[in-house]
Amino acid sequence: MIRTPCGYVLHSTHGHLEARTSADRVHFTRAGSAFRTPPSWWRAYSPGDDPRAPGISRRGGRYLMYYAVSSFGSNHSAIGLATSRTGQPGSWTDQGVVANTRSMGSSLRRSAGIKVPSRITHTSPSAWVSG
Repeated sequence: MIRTPCGYVLHSTHGHLEARTSADRVHFTRAGSAFRTPPSWWRAYSPGDDPRAPGISRRGGRYLMYYAVSSFGSNHSAIGLATSRTGQPGSWTDQGVVANTRSMGSSLRRSAGIKVPSRITHTSPSAWVSG
């Protein structure tokens, strides 16, 4: 969950990273998804275009969302990155794969213009769970 100038936004697994909004963190309303259309690269990791475990932080005036894409029980997985200036549903821009099962053993494959922190801090350990 993130706090934006417009209130709170909670993104969750499924539905192109479903979003719910709230003014008080108690009552939530469905508000669409992070993406208007799923990024095309998702299909290579999940035939159902089914991302999961989004984790959001705010750095340098923008929101960063890391999330997992894989098929259940598969060892073919990826961590994607999306960015947004507002954090609102439908405002996210896909930055592509920042790590996948091939790159995890050595070093992270970096998307153009995106620096992956050497130490990733995260409030949701489930964001790094695969399968």
